[in-house]
Amino acid sequence: MAYQPVNSASAATPQTGAAILDAFVPSYSVLFRFLSSYFHIDNSSYLLIVVVLLAVTRSLWSQLLANYLTTSVEICSDDELFTDFRDWESEKNYSGKSSFLRAETRTRNDLPWYTKKDDRKDDDALNQQKIHYRFIGKIWLIRGLRIFWITRSEDSSSPSLWDTGSKKITISCIPGSQDAVKGLIYEIRQARLKRNREYVSVYINRSTSYTANWELQCLKKRRDVSTVVVDPEQKKKLLDAVENYLKPETRKWYEERGLLDILGILLWGPPGTGKSSMVRAIASIFGLPVYILNLGSITEQQLIELAGKLPRRCILLVEDIDCSGISRKHEASSTYVKDRTRVNESQSAFPSEKEPQPPSLAALLNVIDGVWAPEVRLLFVTTNNPEGLPDSLSRPGRIDIMVSFGYANKGIAEELFRIFYRTSVEESSLKLLSQEFASNIPENEFSPAAIQNYLLGYRECPEEAAKGARNWVKNELSKRPNITLTVPA
Repeated sequence: MAYQPVNSASAATPQTGAAILDAFVPSYSVLFRFLSSYFHIDNSSYLLIVVVLLAVTRSLWSQLLANYLTTSVEICSDDELFTDFRDWESEKNYSGKSSFLRAETRTRNDLPWYTKKDDRKDDDALNQQKIHYRFIGKIWLIRGLRIFWITRSEDSSSPSLWDTGSKKITISCIPGSQDAVKGLIYEIRQARLKRNREYVSVYINRSTSYTANWELQCLKKRRDVSTVVVDPEQKKKLLDAVENYLKPETRKWYEERGLLDILGILLWGPPGTGKSSMVRAIASIFGLPVYILNLGSITEQQLIELAGKLPRRCILLVEDIDCSGISRKHEASSTYVKDRTRVNESQSAFPSEKEPQPPSLAALLNVIDGVWAPEVRLLFVTTNNPEGLPDSLSRPGRIDIMVSFGYANKGIAEELFRIFYRTSVEESSLKLLSQEFASNIPENEFSPAAIQNYLLGYRECPEEAAKGARNWVKNELSKRPNITLTVPA
């Protein structure tokens, strides 16, 4: 018998084809060898046809599924709806539907589903930082006659120059329906709005070398404005102005006259006089989220980016602006903005490791009422030294209302005492004790915060608080250098 050389190319064809089919049909190569060995069926001639048919079928099914049978919506991480989803997911405890989880710790009272009852379940301080789990990958839900799957994609690697480590949530359903997906997103949004009736959402700016976003810092319990003890006339003036500004007819009035729809309010006074507390109370009354802008931690470009990401109805709070590097000297010096511009122009495309320079005064003014300015929001600026602010910042049109917060007079001291003990002392006794306490507090010497701190030491002892006020005043005034004691007789 003559030796017949084997054509290696043709011999490898079945094995190569089987390997290709294995990518489409798992374990196909095992079936291929079984048929060849026991039934002597040579199906190599059909491999190419089968491969092509499977590839076409798979492609058509994918297109059919994606374009006609399912509906999907993406939520990007730089949108506030992404934060809403995270809280909704945690409240529903959907992490139990996934085998791939991420463990996180957050301060307990920052979580929206936390209640004070949980405090009684805590055995030690460590339990205050509860481990919280989030799913990674995909989870499945059945709602009515539809199947939903929610996919979280996150880039856990260190962001490169061109990749900022973006995240997104994709919500899909089959049979496809935009109304069904929108209904689920509406539920997520409504859960947040329901929480907003009990809490004030506080956001802070977070920035990297590549981007800047607003991040939910915590949910603060709503504060009754009656617990903010300041001058009654100043309080009424401020609340009336905010209420009038937020009326729907005010929006129309601004639009008809082509005015920028912004109300700027400057709160000034010594530390501890209630400026931040008043902002929180206003946010509680009108159901507005608070966005705290830290000018010292961002660049000019990031300031512009953050301004563009503000919602339409919110409070933008810039605390202690006199400590942020923006002062009257920047307005007087024409070289300041030029130097800042020169620095910005010299920056390369690669991020610098140096500390970011604060935004210039010109950039801040543009965010307040320039082209970049978001509308329908309240701007609150607090400062200890209003005289140090540039005139261009505090002029009418940018700052519409200025409210001063001073040290406590006898009326404020009496009201603070009443607030502290109004649930533990009868009204007749409370009136006498509060008057006794106020008579021992000198006018305009102590901030409301200092008086509150003293009363905290006597939470259950109103009589001792009233009697000990005189000695406390003497002790505190004696600590101040070069001061003449003016303790009431």
